[in-house]
Amino acid sequence: MLDYVIRSGTVVDGTGAPARQADVGLLDGVIVAVGRVEEHGVVELDADGMVVAPGVVDPHTHYDAQLFWDPSASPSNLHGVTTVIGGNCGFTLAPLEPGDADYLRRMMAKVEGMPLAALEHGVPWDWRSFGEYLHRLDGRLGVNAGFLVGHCALRRKVMGAARAAEVATDEEIAAMRRLLGESLAAGGLGFSSSQSRTHSDGEGQPVTSRFADRREMLAFCEEVGAHEGTTLEYITSGCLDTFSDDEISLMAEMSATARRPLNWNVLTVDSRAPEKVARQLEASDAAAAAGGRVVALTMPTLVPMNMSFLNHCALFLIPGWDSVMALPVPERMRELADPGVRHRLDELAHAESLDHWFAPLAALARSFWFFLPPVRWISDQMKLDQEFLADRRAVDHFGTSGGYASSLVALASPIRLAGDPEASTRSQTVSSFQEGGLASSLFQRVMMLLSCPFAIEGRTPLWWRWSTAATIAGVTLAASCLTLRGLAGWSSSRPSASLQAARSFRLPHLAIGQREHDDQPFDLRFRLPDHFTMTFEVMAEPAELSEIEMLGHKLGEPRELDPGRSAYRLWHRVKIIRASGHEQVEVDGQSRPAGSGPSRPATWLTIQTPAGRTTRLRDLELIW
Repeated sequence: MLDYVIRSGTVVDGTGAPARQADVGLLDGVIVAVGRVEEHGVVELDADGMVVAPGVVDPHTHYDAQLFWDPSASPSNLHGVTTVIGGNCGFTLAPLEPGDADYLRRMMAKVEGMPLAALEHGVPWDWRSFGEYLHRLDGRLGVNAGFLVGHCALRRKVMGAARAAEVATDEEIAAMRRLLGESLAAGGLGFSSSQSRTHSDGEGQPVTSRFADRREMLAFCEEVGAHEGTTLEYITSGCLDTFSDDEISLMAEMSATARRPLNWNVLTVDSRAPEKVARQLEASDAAAAAGGRVVALTMPTLVPMNMSFLNHCALFLIPGWDSVMALPVPERMRELADPGVRHRLDELAHAESLDHWFAPLAALARSFWFFLPPVRWISDQMKLDQEFLADRRAVDHFGTSGGYASSLVALASPIRLAGDPEASTRSQTVSSFQEGGLASSLFQRVMMLLSCPFAIEGRTPLWWRWSTAATIAGVTLAASCLTLRGLAGWSSSRPSASLQAARSFRLPHLAIGQREHDDQPFDLRFRLPDHFTMTFEVMAEPAELSEIEMLGHKLGEPRELDPGRSAYRLWHRVKIIRASGHEQVEVDGQSRPAGSGPSRPATWLTIQTPAGRTTRLRDLELIW
């Protein structure tokens, strides 16, 4: 007698054979008969009018955390899925370094829309190695599950937070490769990575895998090739748009190097761009020619778009919206109820469509960044949010476009705005731009790219930088020198009327990264007047405020928060007033204790941030 017999179902066996009506018999958990089954079963099921098929294998899921509180992997199990593959897009919960659980939680909440509270309370986070993570799930699931080893966790464990945005050294690559090998030997199914512009961590910074170079990617592929039964999964910006030649070349070489298939997600069909499908499938042709195999994942339906202000979706990816959408839900709802906030978000959402020529000009600008002397100093000292600063609609919310461009040019230059006899040269330069009618959104964005290089999404290949720069660098630099020489001749010894009239300095958004063991404050090179009022908002956890200094004042602890929200990173309002040699500091409306600041008032606008952390400020305004 059999254990189970499924009677009279329409069998679709997955081999490509036509569907047929048949019985299916099972004994000891194994299918032992398909066709007309004469034996009876302990349990018999009537499947007449139903389809009987093997369980569906879902190769792209993010059940890495959910399986701890939902071992049935719902709702996938309700759709016939019996096997799920997690660890995709370079995002896994292991290997895990002590102290990094909160970073991984916030990253997963941002990139995959997982509820932060569920990640905090529904996952034990008591493992270190990839094998220990698998052991915590083994034997406790209602589905079959396998997991790829994620690129971000490997980089975080070996390179830490301080070097997350750097290209790995040979020693770091070797260490990550050993760690990947250990993880695969412990049961990892393969390696996954993302270099897509849409993936940022909980602090709004690009996920660390986006900074990996070709050398690092191929080293991982070599390690995957040393382990039987493994595979590759890769996400890049071209998966959403259209693959570039470089992306196709890298995917083909990754598969050929590993001697393993590589899958990417997701191939979509769009009647507005019928040629896109053929271009995307060129990656498979290139891989086959190189001896590899690239497989596109797709769906038999149109890709659905769920939009919600409550849960992570495409709305969270709109440039400039992160300051609102990253807030806890109650605060997010209060902000969205404000008509002024909704108006600003609406303008941000439509700003990009105004500048059709920005992308090619930005690529041209990026090609000769390394020729500009202040580039490396600026990139080491501060990280500006390029997307937020880029749109004219955004700067209009904080002040005039011309005034904001003037502040950025001064910020990127070693010339000081005040107390310096050469300041008039820079102010006259900006004034001439405005008076010449060149204060357009497009011009400002290109000018900011050249004067103050932002953390642009992606990196230009070296061959493009050198070939393009070799052609245009000489002409560009010569023209710049002649232009600046002429402007210097036009300047006078007194500040321009526009600078005198402004008597204010505004900066909408600023992110400062402090290296480990670096106790030097960040200097904005802005000489402070004797009397002023400065206001700004800083994003920080409660404990971090005591480590942040502004003009030598420790900001200390914020206002009392609800116990359930005390661990959130929130925006805190700070106000500093200087008058008659004395300074008063308020944080969230509460005055800091007298005598807690420096013995002498600061001369320059300086900020001290916690070592190894990134501090974000917004709406900084200095009025004197």
